[in-house]
Amino acid sequence: EDPSKVEELRQLIFDEIDHRNRFIYCKSPNAEASKWVNEEIQYIKSKDRIFESIDIEQSETGIIEQLNDFRKKTNIFISYQRDDIELAKSIANRLKKYEFNVWIDFEDIRACVSFHDQITNALLNAVNNGYVITLLNERILNPDSCVRAEVITALHKGTHTEQSIIPVIQDSLSLNKLSNDVELKSLCQINLIDSSGVDSEK
Repeated sequence: EDPSKVEELRQLIFDEIDHRNRFIYCKSPNAEASKWVNEEIQYIKSKDRIFESIDIEQSETGIIEQLNDFRKKTNIFISYQRDDIELAKSIANRLKKYEFNVWIDFEDIRACVSFHDQITNALLNAVNNGYVITLLNERILNPDSCVRAEVITALHKGTHTEQSIIPVIQDSLSLNKLSNDVELKSLCQINLIDSSGVDSEK
């Protein structure tokens, strides 16, 4: 309430926002009526940060469900071919910058534990409690492709299946080829991201 301190307090709040990447708005009639809260929200949105709104007037069960959904959005598994490792690293680093919990084999595989078991467990955790980003190219059609095996596992063993898979096409792999593949054709029903012709930074 001290006018001489208002700008100092505003700057302090904005500085705190600048040092964070993920926000939850606890929505209530009091919050909606607050000039300060509305300023915070506008500032957060202007910084293009991750932002979720949770109505705290709802039941405790509803709040917990929304918090769980918010948490799930942070878990990412990256599935890629070895020759796409630089792009996979770039994606992983960018996601980590925004505080996503990224699992990628070259960083997270532990010694003395079955590689297959670790990958499968991490994959199923992501498809059930987050997202799988899979970098696709024509090698996905090869029956011996590790990425193919991971995608098939995600499609058939996860509880959320297609909802949790984000396919990224990187080369001339066409939807025709995917739709003719019995095990992978359901990928065509997902909104695929076409990154062919786009530089890796973009």
